[in-house]
Amino acid sequence: MSSVVDLLRESKSKQEETLRCRFCGAELDGSAELCSNCDSPVKVVTLAEQGRRLPIGIIDDGRDGKKKLLKDFNLVKLNWDKEREVSASWKEILRRPDLNPLDYILCVLAHTVTDIGGSDFKKHNIEHRMHILGEMFAGDVFYMYAMLRVHSLGPEYDIRDIECPRCGRRIQKFSVDLSTLEVTVRDNPDTLSQKVALRYGFDLGGANRKAVELLPASFRVMAHSPMDDEAQFFAEILKSACSKIEGVEGAVLTDKEISQLEPYDLAKLREANDWLAGGINWSVDIVCDNERCGNKFNELIDWRHGSFFALSSRSRVIRQRMKS
Repeated sequence: MSSVVDLLRESKSKQEETLRCRFCGAELDGSAELCSNCDSPVKVVTLAEQGRRLPIGIIDDGRDGKKKLLKDFNLVKLNWDKEREVSASWKEILRRPDLNPLDYILCVLAHTVTDIGGSDFKKHNIEHRMHILGEMFAGDVFYMYAMLRVHSLGPEYDIRDIECPRCGRRIQKFSVDLSTLEVTVRDNPDTLSQKVALRYGFDLGGANRKAVELLPASFRVMAHSPMDDEAQFFAEILKSACSKIEGVEGAVLTDKEISQLEPYDLAKLREANDWLAGGINWSVDIVCDNERCGNKFNELIDWRHGSFFALSSRSRVIRQRMKS
């Protein structure tokens, strides 16, 4: 991931701060990622509190050998002119054989993000901007996308036509304040890589390996993994995220090793991968408005562009054309 720094060619650091566990209240120093008392993720803030700072950031090894996380970014609104620019670029990009629908998010951000980690993002052409964004952590890319939506249309977002899983009542509209969404933040670059101890392990190089180290997955790997095949999707994420295998220098994880993993070890790796991902929690709590029910359940925000930017000028024009 440090190759992103080579592309941006600038760095900026952040002062660490004292934290308190939001679950048990234990006091921790700013470098802590897990609570030493209850093992809960330490830093979870709202989107409004985090502002225009990436939840994870770009790893910079630094000239002094001390790692830093570059977090600052800025962007402009997705207005009508920007949407026309995005559409023109997207028509060109559609010719690529390796295209994935999620690449559209990169295209949108390539036109609206102006700087990342202290670097002038605008000095690069669109293709290079998309390449930089694709190599960034997925949690950071989705975070910038959410901030773009809030900056362009405001924090109000309506989830429509929801069915209560308990009583079956149709909730016509549930309003969400996107600025209150929880964001898992990582501030210590030395703990981004998490060692996962396995119970059964796998065979590699003539020995049984019972530990691997994982990094958060990049957006490009996530976007170009087969989402219609959950097992293979996780396998691709895991292969990309694995940065080290116990006792084997320079080894990489392959389908052969993953196929040996027992369900218990797979569950531990999934849990570690989910926690490492960081970024926005897209799940919101909804309360059924049936007085006899009052059931509280979770619903995921639809971050697909057509839904997430439903109030944009582009969407209005499309709806008008469909009616005519």
